[in-house]
Amino acid sequence: MNLKEYLSITPEISAAIRDGKPVVALESTILSHGMPYPDNLAFAAEVERIVRAEGAVPATMAIIDGVLKVGLTQDELELMCKGEGVAKVSRRDLPIMVAEKRTGATTVASTMILASLAGIRVFATGGIGGVHRGAEKTMDISADLQELRQTSVAVVCAGAKMILDIGLTLEYLETMGVPVLGLRTDDFPAFYCRRSGFGVDHNAKDEAEIARIAKTKWDLGLAGGILIGNPVPEEYAMDFDEMTAVIEKAIAGANAEGVRGKNITPYLLAHIVQLLLGWPLWVSLIIAAIVVLSYITLGGLSAAIYNEVLQFFVIVAALLPLTLIGLHRAGGIGGLIDSVRDAGSEEMLASWPATELTGFDSPFWSVVGIVFGLGFVLSFGYWTTN
Repeated sequence: MNLKEYLSITPEISAAIRDGKPVVALESTILSHGMPYPDNLAFAAEVERIVRAEGAVPATMAIIDGVLKVGLTQDELELMCKGEGVAKVSRRDLPIMVAEKRTGATTVASTMILASLAGIRVFATGGIGGVHRGAEKTMDISADLQELRQTSVAVVCAGAKMILDIGLTLEYLETMGVPVLGLRTDDFPAFYCRRSGFGVDHNAKDEAEIARIAKTKWDLGLAGGILIGNPVPEEYAMDFDEMTAVIEKAIAGANAEGVRGKNITPYLLAHIVQLLLGWPLWVSLIIAAIVVLSYITLGGLSAAIYNEVLQFFVIVAALLPLTLIGLHRAGGIGGLIDSVRDAGSEEMLASWPATELTGFDSPFWSVVGIVFGLGFVLSFGYWTTN
């Protein structure tokens, strides 16, 4: 398999892989689709700093102009964080993105694929996708689980999101032959909660034990990944019972209102926020709308102002040399005035209110004609340039 035309690995990461040094894969969807700019840029820098502090080399993944990137430069990292025209890429999207030379951020599944292609065995992320509630009817199951079945990468995470059916997620992983380990825990974590009410396959006492299990699995020729649940620290954890009650209430509301399919996730998130904060739903919606509108307005105004100012200077830059050349050939301002007088058009030197120009006898209507006439012509011209 020749990957040279598809895969680009930074020299630092390539050297680390060659020399057997630890490398940690990182996804980019959280940067392009999960956090606002520039907070995401600071977050990315902090995550890479933490990885380096532990003695490993960070490898943030992305697809840029159709190239599979293993490790990003600062400019590339900024491109992903700004997120302009950056797609969200899973396994099914990879051949399209590469063939069409597009740019995209990697999910858990596509990050695992890139890591495997580069020879990286460990990937750290926040939470994996899983089996959605009601999946027995909708078949809504994350591609992350299939990737864990077939791609030999160890995925360290804080569990699965609580709005998923965690019990079915773990059943699915068991069927696919994916070992689920807990780092110093018997309970599989649920993102911001340290427990989910479901157990792991094995409680590993330390990182060395996890590494030993992973090596043994792959030495035996057992392809596929390993899922490691690393619970969020106590000081940042949310109360499991409170979150369970909130989510169950939100799900009951969704069922009562007939919310289904792709609408279920935003509905649940909105109602969970409402229940946690205690605000009426209509207040939450209004505040959310104001925030979104303010971002749109400020972003649109800044872009429009930048565009208009840029156009002004482009026009000046183009016309100023022509104006100066013309004045020079005419003998300066004085020469231009003399030329107009010699041509018998002295009335053009003092045209306002321009009754001779417009053909109106009334100075008032002459001014109105000029203002509206020029306004129409210039606005139409400006509109076409925009």
